[in-house]
Amino acid sequence: MFSRFFMVIILCGLLVGCQPSAASKSDSNTELRPIVEQVVPTKQDQQVVLEQFAAKAEKVYRGAISGEAIQVREDIAQIELMLKQIPLGQLTSVEGIRALTNTIIETKRTVNAVSLNPDRWLLTTAKMRLAVDALVNTKHGLWTQYYKAFIEDMDQLEAAAKAPSKEKFASTFRGLQQHYELIRPAVIIVHPADFVEKFDSYVSFLQTATQTEPFQGQHAAEAISIGKPLIQELFMKRTDKPTFVPPVGTGQDPWIWIVGIGAVVVTVLTYVGYRKYRYEQELARQKKLRKRTDRNK
Repeated sequence: MFSRFFMVIILCGLLVGCQPSAASKSDSNTELRPIVEQVVPTKQDQQVVLEQFAAKAEKVYRGAISGEAIQVREDIAQIELMLKQIPLGQLTSVEGIRALTNTIIETKRTVNAVSLNPDRWLLTTAKMRLAVDALVNTKHGLWTQYYKAFIEDMDQLEAAAKAPSKEKFASTFRGLQQHYELIRPAVIIVHPADFVEKFDSYVSFLQTATQTEPFQGQHAAEAISIGKPLIQELFMKRTDKPTFVPPVGTGQDPWIWIVGIGAVVVTVLTYVGYRKYRYEQELARQKKLRKRTDRNK
């Protein structure tokens, strides 16, 4: 009897000892709470971060000019950290985010390369600087200062096409292409994706014109004339004219010129196909002639 009573007391003591204390309950609840709560930055804080972000990109560019590789590496690492604090989705498109991050990655790889190419280094940091600035200054970014250079390129292209001079046209196009490569990430950040695709297609057409044999100067000149309003749209210049317009005083419907640019493209492609066909025919004729010669031998 006494032994049973003693066993009951021992079991009750064990059960009471297994009950969690109030302190342990409190600790358990604490572990379920998030350790750090995400703080949503205010617009004022966001603007400060953006300005610091742009200032750091400017410092990287200046460092590339003066050749301060070690300092530039440190600044690039800081830019990566600052990038995480910026709500990119509120400032640009998905394409713009990719363009911006690609410039940072490209600059990082260039400056960390075993063999540092100064020209490549300066180009990548310049692209990143313009892209970051475009994120901060959407309407009056540094990249818009290239407007004059683009206008001069287009005027020189038009003059070369009317000469006509394929060599001059090709060399001038390379200058235009380099200018566009430099500002393209900034353009993607600012402009809608459909406009970027349209301008990319136009640049590709001009490149095709440099490779056409013989050089179609008249068609190239028409393409340059039609493409000038695209430059206005690219740099967000105020104009009441649509993207494709006929020259003033022609009295022609704008749709004729819109179709005209397509006709130029079709003409060039048709001519290239025709030249390829003639080449294949000539090659087949030479093969037949060789076979006949071999038989006569």
